[in-house]
Amino acid sequence: MTGRRSIGSRLVLAVFVAVMCLALAAVTASLSHGGTVTRGSAALFGEPAAGRVLLGVVGPDPAGFDALTGKHHPLHVMFANWLGDVAGLVASEHAAGRLPVLSLPSDVSPAGIAAGTEDARYLTLAQAVNGSGASVWVRVLPEMNGNWNPWSPYDATGRLRGRQWAPPQFIRAFRRIALILRGGTSAAINRKLRAAGLPPLRAGGDVKPSGNVAIIWNPQGHGTPYVAATAPSAFWPGAAYVDIVADDLYSDSGEPSWAGMDILYAYPKPFLVDEWALKGQDNPTFASRMFAWVANHPKTIGLVYYNKGWSGGSDTFELGSKPHSLAIYRRAIRAPRYLASLP
Repeated sequence: MTGRRSIGSRLVLAVFVAVMCLALAAVTASLSHGGTVTRGSAALFGEPAAGRVLLGVVGPDPAGFDALTGKHHPLHVMFANWLGDVAGLVASEHAAGRLPVLSLPSDVSPAGIAAGTEDARYLTLAQAVNGSGASVWVRVLPEMNGNWNPWSPYDATGRLRGRQWAPPQFIRAFRRIALILRGGTSAAINRKLRAAGLPPLRAGGDVKPSGNVAIIWNPQGHGTPYVAATAPSAFWPGAAYVDIVADDLYSDSGEPSWAGMDILYAYPKPFLVDEWALKGQDNPTFASRMFAWVANHPKTIGLVYYNKGWSGGSDTFELGSKPHSLAIYRRAIRAPRYLASLP
């Protein structure tokens, strides 16, 4: 979450509507070919029962956010390179009644990842999360259609950074990471990589699969820059590589982001609002709209508030500084659909 810009012009909105209509047609077509909605198993990776929503938070003090809002938030989204004691982190999060959601970045080009440059890193992470025996959700290269991320193919002008960053390379990189994180013997992973058209592992090591690791595909509902090439559908790795589809939506995102979230919700996977927040000012209208959206979209399994400051200014997203929205939040999460504990 960095660097978003509001979209207000009618011209941009008109272009957006045309692009979204094409995207909706594509998603609908894909669902028509055996595309029934598939759900994971709560026994496998912590998904709640149908119609229930896990509350979540991004921020350095999840317990403080619980106290502020009056309810425990069992999802905890975190950002790091995940090179340290990941197993210990997972254990401590579950001891606190929280399921860790790990945002997984990279400074290597998608083509480099697809070729195996970071295999040792992903094998080590796979051994840690599978070896923990607990549920872990991993956001693989999230917000890939946002120009601020080094794995995004386009810069702020909409220019392709290079063929090594092109969307097909992102898809190959995502598939490789997903196959490694899910685990298996080196031989088994190599068979799956070969079937996906990817080269064999460039590092050794078996990973005993736990069945508790969920792979999250998390674009933005519309790309930044806002051009057709950054549409989420260009980055879809395929249902076999994704357990959960997610979106991030902020109060300054504008109508295209709401329509884009509807498009992402149509994919045949459980849906997660992995980041949402009020930027800067108190905005009870936006907060109410978010809870109404979730109520009308029963495939939603999680709602995560981004309760952090921002490099662009202090106290930018914190809910405690927005009393009207906080009151709406506290009242809304009392509904039985919002779970305060893991399944």
